[in-house]
Amino acid sequence: AGGGPSARSSPTPEQEAARRNFENSPAVKAYRAFVGCAYITVLSQADAKAKGLVIEGGRPGLIYVPTIGLAFTAELQLPQGGGSVKSGS
Repeated sequence: AGGGPSARSSPTPEQEAARRNFENSPAVKAYRAFVGCAYITVLSQADAKAKGLVIEGGRPGLIYVPTIGLAFTAELQLPQGGGSVKSGS
């Protein structure tokens, strides 16, 4: 057994100071303020496709759409009872 530090080890004082400096940086505070106040529309894959949005590889993601604003495309929903995302071709 052994190896690297365990996930439960306490951070060093230097690591804590670095984390606090990062969290208190103006850029991080501005990002948090923006995301905290932003309105984000959640779209299904089908809704995104219907609006003409091309989702790269069918993966969920956060995108900007001029007519909608920030939008999050949800994961592809499988049919009731499971199934496959592969097409039958």
